[in-house]
Amino acid sequence: MFAAFLFPRMVRLHDDQTGFFYGLTMNQKTLFDGLTIDPDQDNQRLGDQSQVVFDLMSDGIWRTLRSIEDITGYPQASVSARLRDFRKEKFGGHKVERKRMDGGVFVYRLIKK
Repeated sequence: MFAAFLFPRMVRLHDDQTGFFYGLTMNQKTLFDGLTIDPDQDNQRLGDQSQVVFDLMSDGIWRTLRSIEDITGYPQASVSARLRDFRKEKFGGHKVERKRMDGGVFVYRLIKK
């Protein structure tokens, strides 16, 4: 289960039938966006993924998507999506910087709010 400290404005809620949700009312269980998201199947998985990427990137070190993938085991597309999430207010409104390196490779770092 992902830690509530990742999302400082969220409160842990519990529903005996559906499990834990963070900062959501019982009528609004969708933490993650997208047409293909199924909250019952995806919130926990994506939340755990977010926590792992957030914990890694919290040190402020510049990393490529490939290096984050190598460390976390999550695909680069998923890592990229989680980094974009961290910019959203509901995920803390953190700053995610990106810069282009030689050869067209980008590196990223997280600056916590």
